[in-house]
Formats: sequence, structure tokens, C-alpha cells
Amino acid sequence: MKKLLLVLVSFVVFSALHGQSYLGFVSRSVNLREGPGKEFNILLTLNAGTKIFIISQQAENEFLNVIDIESGTEGYVHRNYAKTEEAVYTPPGGIFSSTGQITDENPVLTITNSTSKVLTLKLNKLVFTFTAGETRAVSVHPGIYRVIASAPRVIPMTGTDKLEKNLSYSWRFYLKDE
Repeated sequence: MKKLLLVLVSFVVFSALHGQSYLGFVSRSVNLREGPGKEFNILLTLNAGTKIFIISQQAENEFLNVIDIESGTEGYVHRNYAKTEEAVYTPPGGIFSSTGQITDENPVLTITNSTSKVLTLKLNKLVFTFTAGETRAVSVHPGIYRVIASAPRVIPMTGTDKLEKNLSYSWRFYLKDE
């Protein structure tokens, strides 16, 4: 019972920390920056009306973490210029499918990018990039991860996964129109 309560509390805390994601746009021409502040380098300039994926409305130093949908570039914009349009549905359950037991304590994820685009896969602060058609196995520490999969001109996919020790997982990134 205590274990179940701990898992439930961990999930609630994790959800509260990471929040809901949204589709939106920038209300004026703004700089997309590497970090949450004007002191960070400019990655690119977003024109007024540019569509963005708002990872969370939880601001850091008045800046929101967003993804420019056109380029797939992740960065930060000032919260005053990021406008939400609609909440992004996050399906219940995880993104990754368990494929069985392994001897390695760290979970191993086999990721297949079945698209013609470059895939960026973010697991909390870990970032992996997959070229078009690439399949690769990556090892991570056991734990609960906020997952964000993005590619240029594709609305990012998000979810939460609990990756357990001594298990392998797989996931295939694909687009319906390809």
C-alpha cells in the first residue's frame, strides 16, 4: 500500500511540475532563445503569428519553454508574447512498449524513426536526435520521464513513461501521411 501511495504521489508531483502542453502562437516578432532570459543566445527570430508548441505554462524567469513547429527548434520566449490556442491531448499510459526482461539494470529503449524527418526525442533533460530511417538503442536510468518527440513541421507528441530497471522498451516514430 505504501509503495502504491508513493508511486501515486510521485506521479501527481511529476504532473504538477511539468504541466499541460498547448498549441499556440507568438503575438509579435520575438527571439527564440537557448535559455529562459535575455542573456541567452538567440536561436532564431519568430514572426508574429508563428505557431508554437508550449511545453508548459510554468515560466522560468518569465520565459516559457516552447518548440517552433515549423523548424522543430526548442527554446524560450517571453511569456507575454506566447498565446495559447488549445490544450494538447496527452493519452493515458506510456509512449514506450515493454519488450521484455534484460540483464542490464538500466532500461534500454530501441527507437525507430520511420519518417523522412529528423526526430528529436527528449526524456526530461536527456535529448536524443535520430536521422530519417534510423533505429538506435539508448540506455537510461530507471525512473519517470516526461517524453517529448518533435520534428520540423510536426506537432510534437508528449507523454509520461515510467521506465523500470531490467526491462527493454521500443517505440516507432511515424507520420500518417508518409
